[in-house]
Order: sequence, then C-alpha cells, then structure tokens
Amino acid sequence: MSDEEKDLRKFKRARIDQKVMLILKKSYENIERNVYVKSKRRKSPYKVDFHAWKFKGLFKNIRTDIWVKLYKKKVNKDTVKDFAESLKDVMEVHKEGLSDWAPDHGFLASNVGFDPGALELAKEHNIFCMEIQREGFDFVGKVKPTSSLNIFLQQMLYFIIATFAIIVILYIIRVIFL
Repeated sequence: MSDEEKDLRKFKRARIDQKVMLILKKSYENIERNVYVKSKRRKSPYKVDFHAWKFKGLFKNIRTDIWVKLYKKKVNKDTVKDFAESLKDVMEVHKEGLSDWAPDHGFLASNVGFDPGALELAKEHNIFCMEIQREGFDFVGKVKPTSSLNIFLQQMLYFIIATFAIIVILYIIRVIFL
C-alpha cells in the first residue's frame, strides 16, 4: 500500500480536527492547535483552532500565517461576519505590536457545509471556505488559494531592488574613494 493510500485511509477514519491537521501538514511547516491571540475589542483573547505558518518566497523571508476556525455545523452569514471582524481585530492588535502574529488568511472549515449567503460574505472578506468531506476536502465559494506565481514575482522585485541598491552603493564608494 502506497503512502497516499495510507493517508487516504487515515483521513477517512479521522475526526474533523484530525482531518484539518492532515490537510495543514501538507502545506505548512509549523502548526499550533488551540492557541489564543489577543483582542482589542474583547476582554478575552480569541481561541484559534489552528494557527499554521510557513516561510516562503525566493529567500524564504516571507512569513505567511493562517487562522483556521472549525465548525461541526453549517456555517451561516453571521458566523462569517463574526470571523471577519475577529480577523480584522487581531490584525490591528498585531500592527500595534501587541501580538507576535496576525493571520494573512482566514479559513473556515466545516464538515456540514456553508449557506450561500455565508459564501458570498466570505468572498467579500477574502476568507477561504473548506468543506471537509469523508474522503478529502474542497474549497467552496469564490475565493481560492492563489498560485505561488505572485510570491515569485514579488520576490523577483525585491531581488531587483536589492541588486540596484548594491550597484548604487558600489558606485558611490567608487566615486568617493577613487
């Protein structure tokens, strides 16, 4: 039996949180389960079901964090709205330097599904929706993960700017000392 077949059998038997962990392990180097992140608008911190992050880009210098919220029920519009406000709140706290991380992306995962209104609102807030199924998962709604082409182009731009800066510095040194 191949490793993929073993993973599929394991996935079929797993609970929703175990399934999400298996999905995240395929793409993220670091995963934390049941952590808390500071809030600005609430007295208590937010509970994060999964916080995953990785370093990507040409120089592995771009950190990408995600916040995954699990639901074992059908996700409605109000749930998406609350999650979107939570994401925004945590990003503001991070900008003020009061937390170590902020999510670059929010994911809602459900093993029951999403209302059409929930999917539309998730699209407006750029929240990814994952439907966890017995044998795998599907991204639902209009927001899909972006390709690594955008990251590559961004890294190339950084490389070109850095190269140009080095050339300018070398030229200035040459002019001053020669």
